[in-house]
Amino acid sequence: MILQACEDAAMEAGFRGFELGATITGERLYRIRGYQELERVRVPLANGASLPIIRMVKRASPEPRTKIC
Repeated sequence: MILQACEDAAMEAGFRGFELGATITGERLYRIRGYQELERVRVPLANGASLPIIRMVKRASPEPRTKIC
């Protein structure tokens, strides 16, 4: 519900697309929510290790959503 609220607020502000960096454990959630993979990158960490990140995008739906309260 938090993700949907953020997307709704962004669309109301005029945004028509979304981009995020998902961790491997979050990738499935974002795919279910309509995000598509752009690329996989590794983000270097201070300790010398790196964190795999999946860059994902989603276009906003042009039709208005019905809000459920």
